[in-house]
Amino acid sequence: MAMCCLRSFFSTFVIISVAAALTNSQAPPPRIGAFSFSSDLSLGDSAALTCAVKRGSTGPHTFSWLRDGVPLVPRSRVSVSRPSDVMSILAFENVQPEDVANYTCVAANAQGQHSMTAALLVTAAPVWSAEPSDAEAIQGKNLYLPCGAVGYPKPNVVWKIQLGNREFVPLHPVGRQRILDNGTLVVAAVETQDAGVYRCEVSNGIEPSLGKTVTVSVHVPPAIAKGSTEVSVKRGDIAKIACDVTGELPLVVTWEKDDSPLIPSTERYETHEEVTPTGVQSVLVIHNTVKKDASQYVCIAKNDYGKTRDVFRLAVLEPPESPTNVAVTERGSRHVQMKWSQSSKSVTRYLVRYWKKSGKGSVLQEREVDGMRPSLTVTKLHPGTEYTAVVLAENSVGFGEPSDPVHFTTASEEPGAPPMNVKCEALDTKTIKVIWEAPPADKLNGELRGYSVSYRLEGTPFSHETVNRNAKQKVFTGLQACEHLLLGVPVDGLVAEGRSFQPVADGVAAELAVQLVRWRCLPYDLDRLGVKGLALHVHRRRARFFGGCGEVHRIRGLAESDRVLRQHHGRVLGARM
Repeated sequence: MAMCCLRSFFSTFVIISVAAALTNSQAPPPRIGAFSFSSDLSLGDSAALTCAVKRGSTGPHTFSWLRDGVPLVPRSRVSVSRPSDVMSILAFENVQPEDVANYTCVAANAQGQHSMTAALLVTAAPVWSAEPSDAEAIQGKNLYLPCGAVGYPKPNVVWKIQLGNREFVPLHPVGRQRILDNGTLVVAAVETQDAGVYRCEVSNGIEPSLGKTVTVSVHVPPAIAKGSTEVSVKRGDIAKIACDVTGELPLVVTWEKDDSPLIPSTERYETHEEVTPTGVQSVLVIHNTVKKDASQYVCIAKNDYGKTRDVFRLAVLEPPESPTNVAVTERGSRHVQMKWSQSSKSVTRYLVRYWKKSGKGSVLQEREVDGMRPSLTVTKLHPGTEYTAVVLAENSVGFGEPSDPVHFTTASEEPGAPPMNVKCEALDTKTIKVIWEAPPADKLNGELRGYSVSYRLEGTPFSHETVNRNAKQKVFTGLQACEHLLLGVPVDGLVAEGRSFQPVADGVAAELAVQLVRWRCLPYDLDRLGVKGLALHVHRRRARFFGGCGEVHRIRGLAESDRVLRQHHGRVLGARM
């Protein structure tokens, strides 16, 4: 039995020796033994991590350390030592929160490498990494209130705000407020109501916790109230441009014109400032405005927290300029078409004034025209009459100066009345004189060119003789005693433009103008014949000449005596236009 045991031991020895021989000839890569940091480390403690290669690994060995996967750089409190070829020691003095990390040891030889990781954990109360402080914010800008701490476990950050009763309540970020991962409170586009007292509290279950109360002040930069920036004033009036500025006092307001500082040092320029509940109002006053005052005026406001500006445009309104290129483009006997160039877009209406240049009835007439239609047809004019016309433009200020006058004459028409007071007078037994007066001037309907005297002996065709415009009579000679002479005096008037001058057409009214009847047709001794008198009988009927116009008066004279009755008769025609 002893022999058996010996054999067994020997067999075992042989096997181990063989295994050792195999290892030496086929050495494995290094294997690191398990390691870890102490689980109850606190801030200020010392800590060490021993990285040792297990038996069986063949040297030489190399060691390296990583911190959170990055090669570790030794520093004053952190060191690495190498007691032997199979061991490396990482040591910490006065452990701090920033030492908390995962540390990895890497061991290597010619056959390969092996690594192992351990976490360095400490229980540490929070320590400020970004301590809050009082802040001054500007309205409209973003506010950042930092609040950061380190510790283990990771500290939790809570922001609170003080209410009116001085109680702090948790701040739940909504809308413009949010809390970043590092604990910073962000308030976007700060408003005046964001001013107040805030508190940041930090804890991680390890005492002492942290807390800090801060005050936030909100300053208001200048702002110009939005309103109408267009200012209009009539020329010669006072212009007032008001700039309402809000913001924290003191506020300084200045003015510029055409990019140059405007110094109200002249009699026409001045500024007035008045403090308002929200800031100040600055009013730029311009007296007796003229056209050159029309420009851009810039209101510039500033305080310690900002600067702003706004542009105002001043329009100096004037009556519109006179219309130009006034012309008559179409002419009739009783109307004309007028056109002109538009003065400006501000014209609300035009006023056309026209009147007869001379003569009876020269009364001023007016017609209104819409400002967008620079033309007018003037009606109810008198034919053959010279007129004068002007055009005025009107805008919101009033009427401007009239245009240059334009003169025009309407086309002529046939005269509207015959010669007046037509008379026939026998100068002797063989001569008759016809006299007349011109028709009324307002009935000529154009320029009087002359008269045409028409006549005929009874039973013969008419003859016509033209006399000039200044003539007022016509004498007929070489007549026979007791001849029946028919006379008419029409007017030779100026007809429409482009036509020849002709005698008045048939159909114009005639007018009877018989003043005196004479006779010389009794070549007898009336006393011897016992003629006691002459009886005149007048018969009236329509004329058969001049187009049937006018009337014919047949006059019969009867000489009466006891023995014989003789008859004398004749005919006279009234004057005709």
